[in-house]
Amino acid sequence: MKMNDEIKEIYFEQIDSTNTWAKNHWLEWLSNGVTLIVANEQIKGRGRFNREWKSPKSVNIYATFCFWVDENRHDIGNIPQILAIQIVQLLQKKGLHSSIKWPNDILASGKKIAGILCETIVRENKKGVICGVGINVNMTEGMLKEIDRPCTSLLMETGQAFHSKELLDELKKMFKCSLNTFLLEKFDSFYEDYQKFFNLKKGDPITFLNDEKIFHGFFDSVLSDGSIKILIEKDIFKILHSGEIID
Repeated sequence: MKMNDEIKEIYFEQIDSTNTWAKNHWLEWLSNGVTLIVANEQIKGRGRFNREWKSPKSVNIYATFCFWVDENRHDIGNIPQILAIQIVQLLQKKGLHSSIKWPNDILASGKKIAGILCETIVRENKKGVICGVGINVNMTEGMLKEIDRPCTSLLMETGQAFHSKELLDELKKMFKCSLNTFLLEKFDSFYEDYQKFFNLKKGDPITFLNDEKIFHGFFDSVLSDGSIKILIEKDIFKILHSGEIID
């Protein structure tokens, strides 16, 4: 089902989390279009696995895309991967090379510059997709040092400050177009780009978390459904549909 072109934007100067607000206020979403929740500051920003997402005032993008899809769709996990592709392409336009760390983190110089948190709800026989994105735009070195993982920003990588609103305006147009393509054609149209932007090469050693267990292996390939294939030991492979690659 193709979505209409309308985008409803709801802005907050300060909020706990754009994803949390979206989840609790689903009645305010467009019935057939994208609702975009935007904040200048988050006081309880969340990443994957309930990790804190540092969200200082007026320096970054904190936003959540939310919309309805058919409740029988089982490929929702590809949507944040498609958004990751759009972010990489947006950063390319700004002169910054970046890559995707499975499933949907974005790295620059081997450090995290953006992350995506996708959640779903089911209401009135429809599936609601809540796709939050955080992009480090103008964070300084001092701000980044407060984060307990290696992170970077557009400012640190390029030496330039950027207007977060202008970047988000570009991203929302790119994502809305890609979302409609995905709803009609599934992940097939994005598979090649996802492979191209992937940060691992065949044979790279990796450690990953899956079902609360830590495994070691070697990256083999990205599969056409967005999952990844890992060589555990000789001729023994594991397919990951969820989990996390550990740095």
